[in-house]
Amino acid sequence: MVTSNVQTTTLGETTQAPSSLLCNITTASLPSNNWTLFTTTYRGTHAGNTSLMFYFVASSYYNWYFDDASVKDSVGNEKLINGNFDNSTTLVGWTNGYIGVCSYNYGVTTSNYYSSNKSYYDSCILGIIWISQNFIGSVGELYNVSSDFT
Repeated sequence: MVTSNVQTTTLGETTQAPSSLLCNITTASLPSNNWTLFTTTYRGTHAGNTSLMFYFVASSYYNWYFDDASVKDSVGNEKLINGNFDNSTTLVGWTNGYIGVCSYNYGVTTSNYYSSNKSYYDSCILGIIWISQNFIGSVGELYNVSSDFT
């Protein structure tokens, strides 16, 4: 992973690399069973396909829930598709997977959500789960990135 412009957020580490924004989220800084808003800004370093990827560090007896993901440009245009996961029972617009071992489930759920009626969840106990979406970015554009976690 190429790292530059590392920023520390309340939920983890945000790394801005050419054509990507990587958000590493851990349980250490999350209040128990409360939804927490994650926000950061990203200045485009690449024209064209830009990848937004969230990594969730798996932990025994902890289920991640992720909802209302958003990337907005400087005039407020939404760059993501299906950021609230409500358009389908599958990950429309998103890709996901894991690094390491996942002996439980992950995907779209209706059991816990921040708004509307669905969210993305991860109940793996080892490794790292990731979810990603590409959007068309512009060099120098400032993007506001936000999402909710519990």
